[in-house]
Amino acid sequence: PPEPLVKEEITHRAHELENVLRQQGLNIGQYLTATGRSQQQLIDELRAQAVQAVKADLALRAVAELENIEITDADVDAEIMRLAERFDAKVSDVREQLESNEQMSAVRSDVKRGMAVEWLVEHIEAVDPLGQPIDSALLEEPPLLDTEEDDTALEATDTADET
Repeated sequence: PPEPLVKEEITHRAHELENVLRQQGLNIGQYLTATGRSQQQLIDELRAQAVQAVKADLALRAVAELENIEITDADVDAEIMRLAERFDAKVSDVREQLESNEQMSAVRSDVKRGMAVEWLVEHIEAVDPLGQPIDSALLEEPPLLDTEEDDTALEATDTADET
């Protein structure tokens, strides 16, 4: 992948790591000591992750381009609403912060990549290492159980056991 994109991704990942560590009251030096890594090992790991991320990003961009995937303002609005819910914030505050930090193009790009992933999931056939098709139902997460129904079922079982 293009080196400028890899360098940008490494920088992004390094800043992200620094922010997480700062929130935990640590710095990079303490992290390296705690994990037994050298600075060069960390840089090598960040580079390897960045290369993979850039390749995936370029592939998703290509899918979006080839399949003419377009996003609408409604798609962006829906993403901002999801972000607001995730951070327990007002939609208007999230939108204002994204606009003031000039992040709206990143949001649009994220939405488009997400749509490319959805397209791939709908149109590709998953295979195992031997090339045999995998039943897509096996790849789906099981539905979450309703805890009230579980409690009622347990109570019914307990009542039946007592008789």
